[in-house]
Amino acid sequence: MAVVLSVSGALPPGTETALTTTAAEIVSRRPLAEFADSIAGGVLVTLLSFLLLSVDSDVSRIVLAYGVGVLLALGPFDHVVVTMLHIFFGVLFEGGFTLSALVETTVVVTAGNLVGGIGVGTTTHIAQTHGARQSDE
Repeated sequence: MAVVLSVSGALPPGTETALTTTAAEIVSRRPLAEFADSIAGGVLVTLLSFLLLSVDSDVSRIVLAYGVGVLLALGPFDHVVVTMLHIFFGVLFEGGFTLSALVETTVVVTAGNLVGGIGVGTTTHIAQTHGARQSDE
């Protein structure tokens, strides 16, 4: 879809500049800062998956998904899919980015999302479950 949407005139005027500027900001971050932002993004997405399991109504699911989406969008929190799309658009719009920048950022953000999602989010959930079982005994 990014290739299709990068055709001249497919997106509203100014979109190319906004996406290229966003990609430039992402690529210019230090890898450690990008990694830290990605940990937070991984925790948020994992939190969303656990929270979605705890609610029964569709309205609750929509509200939760919207809330986490807003946090991901407003904060400097990176999720590999969204971050890579921004940089890929920057490459397609000839913002001066190389595919190596895309690959490097993909590796850093993926690692951060894994640490945040599996390392922090899931480990915390497992610890809570284990603690709950111990308190029942």
